[in-house]
Amino acid sequence: MLRQLIRSSQSGIAVARQNRCYGIMDSMRSGMKDAAEKKSEEMFMKQVKELSEKPTFLLRDFLAQNQEIAKMAGMRGFRSHLPWMKSQAEKDPNAKSTELQLKILEKLDDDELDHKVDVVGPRRKRIAQAAGVSVGDVKELLKRYKAAERMHKLIRKRKAEGLPLPANADEAADMMMQSVSVSRQR
Repeated sequence: MLRQLIRSSQSGIAVARQNRCYGIMDSMRSGMKDAAEKKSEEMFMKQVKELSEKPTFLLRDFLAQNQEIAKMAGMRGFRSHLPWMKSQAEKDPNAKSTELQLKILEKLDDDELDHKVDVVGPRRKRIAQAAGVSVGDVKELLKRYKAAERMHKLIRKRKAEGLPLPANADEAADMMMQSVSVSRQR
């Protein structure tokens, strides 16, 4: 009977410790999530500021933007060598998309990056072969670039008109949708 009482009190202590441990881990995860969200917002605001100050937005700028995203996400630089960052990046579809974009962008030559020539037909095929991807992947990257270029123009226009700039990605998406609907009504 005494052994049972001791065991039950020990198991009660173990459960309490386990619950406390989970509470600590949950608060750590929550704190890390909040820090990641804050970092993401800071990075977004930095990108908006840079876009508002650039007179043009070239494929070279798109490459630099993707490199910065990859670096901050731990896909490039010293973080990419940490085991937990590798597994995290492998699971993240956005990370895979960014890596694919970088793979393609890094195969563009200087004339293509600086818009001295258009990336069409044979150039797309050459880039796709060099990057080891399909021509469709190159086309998709160029569509994403065009969307980023439209965002650049929208941000520059809003800044010139003294309108508020987007504070987060959701606001930016809403502004893009509004500008597209306005331009379609004309």
